[in-house]
Amino acid sequence: MKRSQNSGNNSISVISDGHVNIHTGVSVSDVKEICRDLMKETLSGFSQEAQKEAERRNEKIIEDFIERAEALFGDKVEEKLSSFKDPGAQYAFRHAQTGYCRYGDSESKDDAIEIILSRISENNDHAINVIFDEAIERSAKINSRHADILTIIFAAFRISYGHINNIAALNSYISMVEKLSSTLPARNSDMSILSMNGLIEVMPNTQHWVSFERMLLNEYWGLFIKGFSVSEIEADFDFNDRDLIIPCLRDASKLQPNHVKRQGWRNKLTSRGRSEVYADELCAKMDSFLMSEEEISRLLDDKWPMLSRLRGAISDEMSSFRYSTVTSVGSIIAYVRAKRSGFQLGEDVRRYIDL
Repeated sequence: MKRSQNSGNNSISVISDGHVNIHTGVSVSDVKEICRDLMKETLSGFSQEAQKEAERRNEKIIEDFIERAEALFGDKVEEKLSSFKDPGAQYAFRHAQTGYCRYGDSESKDDAIEIILSRISENNDHAINVIFDEAIERSAKINSRHADILTIIFAAFRISYGHINNIAALNSYISMVEKLSSTLPARNSDMSILSMNGLIEVMPNTQHWVSFERMLLNEYWGLFIKGFSVSEIEADFDFNDRDLIIPCLRDASKLQPNHVKRQGWRNKLTSRGRSEVYADELCAKMDSFLMSEEEISRLLDDKWPMLSRLRGAISDEMSSFRYSTVTSVGSIIAYVRAKRSGFQLGEDVRRYIDL
């Protein structure tokens, strides 16, 4: 039976079976009432003891959501929360409520809240909102372990960190990956759940992976140069380009290229009119001063021993982990978990969505 719930002037009325009558405007108190009404029928289906716990969890996710929204949006909180006039936003929040009331996973709750806030903070088109809504729904169906495994794949191989331009930033990144790696090794059931929920794609016939050491070299080439002296490059290097070399980050008594990425440094050379042959030969010369994968392995073993779990998972030919990529829906969940874990990813999650 349909039942109207009036939330006051200038607000939204919610009907118990999920249909809505939309009016204009919404306040924080309106949103709280809307969120409570969304779960009334569901909560009434529990036994008395279970209902009491589910109601407590429901109040917790509502209060946490409002507190986080007020902190994020400040004076514009009611303007941003006006998106709750959209049935899609209510549908999405109800999935977050249902998941937390059912399973009580605090980390998954916080992930869902961040996804909802990302959804309502931007004027996304329909296709983007569909992906956000799917992410909210799927996040309620996985636990923190699954989300951590998803985030490891995302953080290690899905994205490039443009802000990492010094050894300290690189070490911080590796430390955060190591912390996530404590969840590994991934069980077959973990990967099956992530795949079943459309959060990863497993492509066993495509070796799209590289070792973690090689990934570090590819992404942060300039941070693994051991350095060279002037005499070691004077026969190859035109010192009119001396501003393209700096003191070595790993050995201040030596020199190195002034770019994190190999291609970026090569582009600097060719943009000055240097020939393609000169740029290629000089980059090859710089490669001779790189740490080897074996040297990086020893460095990782010494400073981040728990990272061996990730490196072992990548090298395990029998594991689907090394053949997995994160989908657009999975990227949204992994993005908010990674940001909450301390990774610096920027503010626009849409850059990680493939449409």
